[in-house]
Amino acid sequence: MVLRCAEAGVKKAVKASKAALAKRNAPCATKDQVFEVVSDGRDDSGLRLSAGDEYRVMDCDGDAVQIEVPCGADNPYFVSAGFLRSVSGFPTEDADSVNGQ
Repeated sequence: MVLRCAEAGVKKAVKASKAALAKRNAPCATKDQVFEVVSDGRDDSGLRLSAGDEYRVMDCDGDAVQIEVPCGADNPYFVSAGFLRSVSGFPTEDADSVNGQ
């Protein structure tokens, strides 16, 4: 009985590990997409985006997103997906759109 419980626990752990690894290695679903900023905002590192600006997603990994802002002086910028969602139509994780999640 104890052996069966241990076996079930190991199988569950292996399955969870595989799922986490697949999620981690998933390609950035928004890569190369251009988004329009709909409300002004400033992130923690000082990047200021204004309504009407655009940015292109270069890459993403979880909540970290690398973007390019046309005419941006310090391209590329590294921002959070949460910040991008707050100023534009950047997809939510619930929509299964960010980093294949």
